[in-house]
Order: sequence, then C-alpha cells, then structure tokens
Amino acid sequence: AAKEAAAITAVSALREELLAAETDAQQESDDHEVLHPEVLEREARSEELERSLDSALQKRVDLRAEVANLREDVAKLLKEANWARKYRSQADARRARLQASVREAERDLMTQQADGRISFLSGCVASRDLQSELSTMQASEAREKARADQSEEMVEELEARKAALLLDLMKE
Repeated sequence: AAKEAAAITAVSALREELLAAETDAQQESDDHEVLHPEVLEREARSEELERSLDSALQKRVDLRAEVANLREDVAKLLKEANWARKYRSQADARRARLQASVREAERDLMTQQADGRISFLSGCVASRDLQSELSTMQASEAREKARADQSEEMVEELEARKAALLLDLMKE
C-alpha cells in the first residue's frame, strides 16, 4: 500500500509536471507564432541591410579609386597650368621684344621718311647726284617700311597664335 501511495503520488506529480510542461509548450508555441513573423521580418531586414552594406562598401572602394583618379587629373592639370603660365610669360616677353622692335622700326621709318623728304626737297634744288641719293634714301625708306609692316604682321600673328593656344588650353 505504501508503494501504491508513493506511485500514486509520483504519478500525480508527473501529471502536474506534464501539465506544466504542456502549458509551457503551449506558451512557447504561442510565443513562437507571435515571434516567428517578427524574426522572419528581422532576417529579411538583416539581409537587406547586408546588401546595403555590401553596396556601400563597393561604392566606398569605387569612390576611393575615383578620388585617386581625380587627384592624378588635378596633378596633371597643375603641371599643364604651370607650363601654360611659363609659355605665356615667354610669349609675353617675345611679344614685348617684337613690339619694341616695331616701335624702333617705326622710329627709324619716321627718321627715314623725314630724311627722305629733306632729300627730296634737296633733290629738287640739287643736281642729278642728289636725285640719285634721294632714290637711294627712298629705297631704304621702303625697306624700313616693309620691315616695320612685317614686324607688325609678326606681332599680330603671334598674338593670334597666343589666343589660339589659350583657347586650346582652356578646352583641355
């Protein structure tokens, strides 16, 4: 009888444990039904975030490469700008020299013209020898004028070339 009572007590305790376990299992099942969609949603969001992270990391790599390329381009452009400044300075100096030459040629021409006029007037008064000298002076004057005209054309040509080079440089 004591064994039976102990067995009944044990069965009763086991039934209570079974009932508690079933209640826990039902609670876990209910919790699972509530939490499972949330877990699926979070897993989907996690996958989406992982793709976004991968995309951001790839963009970061791409941007680093693009920044490196831009730095190289800037360095090249700086070299070209320095070259252009140097070339412009040289062209400006050359133009200044040519302009000085043109001014000198114009002064020489004016002097030659004045001398030519004097010679012409002297030639009217003087003999054939003076007329010959006048012809020589006029030829010289013509040469000086041609030289002045040529120098002036060279200046215009160089300025046009400079403008074209600046335009080309700006286009690059």
